[in-house]
Amino acid sequence: MRAVAVSAFRTEPSLVVVPKPDPSPGEVRVKVEYASLNPLDWQTADGALDGTAPHSFPLLVGTDFAGRVDMIGGGDNLFRVGDPVFG
Repeated sequence: MRAVAVSAFRTEPSLVVVPKPDPSPGEVRVKVEYASLNPLDWQTADGALDGTAPHSFPLLVGTDFAGRVDMIGGGDNLFRVGDPVFG
C-alpha cells in the first residue's frame, strides 16, 4: 500500500510502499479513500513526541482517514466489507 512517511525526524515526507496489514481478531482493514495531514502529524514528523512515545521508521503520517472496510479479522465484529468508515 502507498503511504506518506518520514524516514527520520525532521526529514522531508515522501510517498513509500509498505505491506498491507492483516487485521487481527476484532479489527478491520480499511481501503483509505481520503486522508488528511493535520498539525499533530507535522509536529510528530518533526520529533515533537520523541522520547515520550515509541516510534518506528518509516513513520507514517496522515492518520485521519475516510474509506471502506476491505477485510475483517476473525471473531465478532460489527462491520462488514464495504461499510463506510472514518477515524
